[in-house]
Amino acid sequence: IVSKALFDHEVSGQTDRVAVAMNSFRDSFGGIEAIFPDWVPVPGKKRILSAIAEIDSIVYGMIDRRGARAADAEDAGDLLSSLVAARTQEDGLSREELRDELLTLFIAGHETTSHALSWTFHLLGKHPEIAKRVREEASALGHAPGWDDLPALGYTKQVLEESMRLYPPAYAVPREAMEPAEVGGFTIPVGADVVVWVYHAHRDPRWFAEPTRFDPDRFDAERRKSIPQCAY
Repeated sequence: IVSKALFDHEVSGQTDRVAVAMNSFRDSFGGIEAIFPDWVPVPGKKRILSAIAEIDSIVYGMIDRRGARAADAEDAGDLLSSLVAARTQEDGLSREELRDELLTLFIAGHETTSHALSWTFHLLGKHPEIAKRVREEASALGHAPGWDDLPALGYTKQVLEESMRLYPPAYAVPREAMEPAEVGGFTIPVGADVVVWVYHAHRDPRWFAEPTRFDPDRFDAERRKSIPQCAY
């Protein structure tokens, strides 16, 4: 779905070049070798550089091919076409910026969705009474749920929100300090890397009572008012 939406490209299983390259690109950053400069001959660095080169070849190829037929790009219906078409504008993205945007969206769109669903089904499997409420809400529609039915699936939304509180797919958010700042008594210099640990904020008893308990009702209309801004 992500490949189709971003590139108008159908991924045919793990043998597909895009799927293999993207998975290699993602997995290569799981080890400590990712923090070393390219010239350090640590194990795994060659795999990282190879994955990046393959990704560049694929994504830049897509960008260049789409740019060659820019006149028809806006009709393809995918994000790449829209971004390539926008490059003719004064504030359009560069070729490198296009590549970065597409990579970010591909990895974030694939991993976050699969992780959120996996943890949600795990939690529902451990809490049959909550799973029963989800099934009953869907069954009350009288048909298979679709996009237009989302407003009627309020409890299901609470389940997903609570699942992502306990197991946030994006569990840490990195930022770079653009100017000096002070946070909690610590001075943050310009250029410093700052990581917001979402996982720990979601399990802080100051913001969530019984933080390790799976309780979708904490996100109902009334109780969610007690959650401070930025705590979730």
